[in-house]
Amino acid sequence: MKPTTDRMLNRIKDVYMFILDKGTVSTQDLVEEFSITPRTVQRDLNVLAFNDLVTRATYLLADATSLEGDRV
Repeated sequence: MKPTTDRMLNRIKDVYMFILDKGTVSTQDLVEEFSITPRTVQRDLNVLAFNDLVTRATYLLADATSLEGDRV
């Protein structure tokens, strides 16, 4: 595998483990924890949702409430 692919897969695995550890998190939580852009977070979450590891509704709900300054 290419080094960039390895890096991406490792990051997605780390994001998944972070979510398992913390429960519901916002995009901002992931941006701060992994020093990545909100768009990268969304792409990673889409991969996890596609593989049934997170639910799309859960992370969209977390993002919607984080825009209001609250956490789910």
